[in-house]
Amino acid sequence: MKNYKNLIIGTAVTMFCAITPLAAFAGPLQDGYAAYQKKDYVTARAQLEPLSNSGDRIAQYLVGVMHENGWAGYSKSNNKAFELYKKSAEQGLPAAQEYLADMYYIGAGTPKNYDQAFVWYYKVGMEGKNANVLRRLGDMYDLGRGVEKSAETAVSYFRKAANLGNSKSQISLGYMYEKGQGVDKSYADAVNWYRKAAEQGDAQGQTSLGYMYEEGLGVAQSDVEAANWYRKAADQDYGRAQSNLGFAYEKGRGVPQDYALAVKYYRKAADKGRATAQANLGTMYENGLGVTKSYAEAVKWFRKAAEQGNARSQTNLGFMYEKGYGVPQSDIKAADWYLKAAEQGYARGQFTMGVMFNNGAGVPKNRERAIGWYKKAAAQDYESAKTQLAKMGVQ
Repeated sequence: MKNYKNLIIGTAVTMFCAITPLAAFAGPLQDGYAAYQKKDYVTARAQLEPLSNSGDRIAQYLVGVMHENGWAGYSKSNNKAFELYKKSAEQGLPAAQEYLADMYYIGAGTPKNYDQAFVWYYKVGMEGKNANVLRRLGDMYDLGRGVEKSAETAVSYFRKAANLGNSKSQISLGYMYEKGQGVDKSYADAVNWYRKAAEQGDAQGQTSLGYMYEEGLGVAQSDVEAANWYRKAADQDYGRAQSNLGFAYEKGRGVPQDYALAVKYYRKAADKGRATAQANLGTMYENGLGVTKSYAEAVKWFRKAAEQGNARSQTNLGFMYEKGYGVPQSDIKAADWYLKAAEQGYARGQFTMGVMFNNGAGVPKNRERAIGWYKKAAAQDYESAKTQLAKMGVQ
């Protein structure tokens, strides 16, 4: 939420200053606004605060921003900022209406209230010129926050904002086309919108476009193009792209195989908390690929991913406990982790639970429960489970 609000401050104030010429004001308001633009907030406060107290809507808005950020000697106060934004918004200032909606949306200075957030976003969005607000309206329809959920209406708002050049809306619209939500599924259209965002330098858009190239969705499959786009995003420190680029280096897809570089990018993403990268980094340590082999390090990274619900890492961590690699051997703990993965529908986890029940390792021996787990894994074409069922004479 903090990053979301910082984005709001960076865009809304910039837009207000950009579209509001200094010549539009006169007297103390002009002087205060000029000081505000120069980031001379002490002078701005001296000029604007009396005007704000007298009910000037522009002064109320600007003083509200200073309260929210703790500028000009004010103590940071979302409550005071909310109060001033509301006064200004009720006088019809679009910038204040947007800020007020933001405060309602994230629950800053007031209890979270999606209904009120929607009301104020809609007032600003009616003109169809504020791309950030149009995007937020799309999000609200997409998530059903403050309004009845509607993928079709979400698409309409995302499209309006995307056509105004808003990269996040271009990505959202691309995603809707990719998944067929609110529009007919079209990988080509998804690629088109992802590319627009990517070419603006948006790391998320670059990563999404890279994925489409990797999978050959809407474009000719190209590991080289995928890696190129992942690299652009990874260079912006975008975790998902770093994880994907690490995988490209591990497997030699679109780049020369290089385990050391794979580890480098996995670690960058893993340190950001990305479970897939943590799982992959654990595997590199387990097998000594690009790093010195270390079961203790493998366990460390498997555990981080497993605790986030990553089924592959839950199974791997179970295996480490079963074998006593990097941890004291414990069939009970192994079974506990295998079960977590199995209950998520992960075939290898289901198979290993079958093994544990079949052997009475970490759980009471139970042939029927073993067969039950083998069948679940076999239903996902897990060959080892099919083989085990055949050995047990089970059809």
